[in-house]
Amino acid sequence: MTKAERVRKNIKESAANLFGRLGYEKTSVDQIARLARKAKASIYYHFDSKLSIYRDVMEDEFRTLRKSLEDVRERCTEDEAECLSEYLMVRMEEMLKMPIYANYMKDRIVNHTLGEVSRTVRSIRKDFDEWEYRYFRHVGEVGIRKGVFSDRVYPDMFARMLVNILKGLEIQLFVTDDRDALRSTYEAMVEILIYRNPALVVCRQANESQNDKE
Repeated sequence: MTKAERVRKNIKESAANLFGRLGYEKTSVDQIARLARKAKASIYYHFDSKLSIYRDVMEDEFRTLRKSLEDVRERCTEDEAECLSEYLMVRMEEMLKMPIYANYMKDRIVNHTLGEVSRTVRSIRKDFDEWEYRYFRHVGEVGIRKGVFSDRVYPDMFARMLVNILKGLEIQLFVTDDRDALRSTYEAMVEILIYRNPALVVCRQANESQNDKE
């Protein structure tokens, strides 16, 4: 890592710390410079503006989230019910580790944040949503092919509805103080969604039986 890369990394880590604790509006470039122990001019040498720093650290949060979910998809390929269940649980846990996005969501709820910050977050979020939509559509298509879902399920609609449901639930993730109740209830909802679907249960049992034989 070059000196310039180390400096940039230090600036981003300092900014992430402040954005995660204070949010965008209450964080200044002066504060970032002090925490990073750099001159303000050094901050502007590496970044065009406070917003560009914010975009970088927000992208890092979503990049980490996506990497964790890709890991789930790679190691879990046989049991659709188990895969989707693990995906949804990991998604929640990783989202709870995203303080910058959490602060943005809280600000948006309380202050109805608009403008350049919201446009920046929507742009980042759009990329993630499209990636997640493609995964859920694939789940729907495979589920229909294997008989897990009936032909009443349309993969496109299945994916869009699941994406929107999860986005709606995110608000609750960030406004609740009772994390234990949140985790317990979310897990129960996932079980209702997946394991109380008779077709999914039969499919899971069939997979388990096949694994036992092997």
